[in-house]
Amino acid sequence: GPWPPPVGYCPVDSSPYGVRDFAGGVREWTSTAALGRTRRFVVRGGSFMTGNANGIPLWSRELVHRESVSADLGFRLAADCV
Repeated sequence: GPWPPPVGYCPVDSSPYGVRDFAGGVREWTSTAALGRTRRFVVRGGSFMTGNANGIPLWSRELVHRESVSADLGFRLAADCV
């Protein structure tokens, strides 16, 4: 479909660290500003709208204007459970 799949759509999509739903989701905003640029931030990974059959690795990055809006651009909520 034209939108990301619902959370838990693919039960085998789990990293060795227990992180789920990396495949087929959205590109993720980070809080990292681009060096020397105050209005651009780093976005990581691919999404349901980018890449090819092999996808885009999570370590890929692009610089996106901080006011950008896209159906495949979001962020991940995480908790540090030490």
